[in-house]
Amino acid sequence: PRQTAQLGKIRNREMKRLILLLPLLSCSLIQQRVSLASCKFSLKSASLKGVDFSGFDLGILLNVQNPNEIDAVLDRITGTIKLDGYKIADVSNSYKRTIKARGSVDVPIDVRVEFSSLGSAVNAVRDIILKRRANVSFEGKGYVDYEVPIVGKRSFSYPINLSREFSL
Repeated sequence: PRQTAQLGKIRNREMKRLILLLPLLSCSLIQQRVSLASCKFSLKSASLKGVDFSGFDLGILLNVQNPNEIDAVLDRITGTIKLDGYKIADVSNSYKRTIKARGSVDVPIDVRVEFSSLGSAVNAVRDIILKRRANVSFEGKGYVDYEVPIVGKRSFSYPINLSREFSL
């Protein structure tokens, strides 16, 4: 009985320590997510991966550089991709990527575009594909997700607006 009481006291102390550490752990997780705000996004590459009678595949590579002293987290990206100002696709990708402190990471966005979805822009986009050169733009948001005890999952976003000329 005495050993059981001592074991109970030890478990209570461990639980109290864990409860005290939870806010600190939560703070570091939130700091990693807030640090995404100072990360630099750039369009690294864009390439035409294939064309057929019904559409084409476009591969875009975003680069994310983290200038912070702590890791940053990118959970997901949503946005619109345009070629020479013509909207070709809306994208939404989940990544759960950690960008190391003072490091960088490439984030791929692969898009399948059906010609039938382009409406009146179909001829302009076909001309872009034939000349194999375009101004590629991405307008969207990078999201970070976090869990708040009792409240549940929350997220916040940072704008990403990029544009660059590429040979496709």
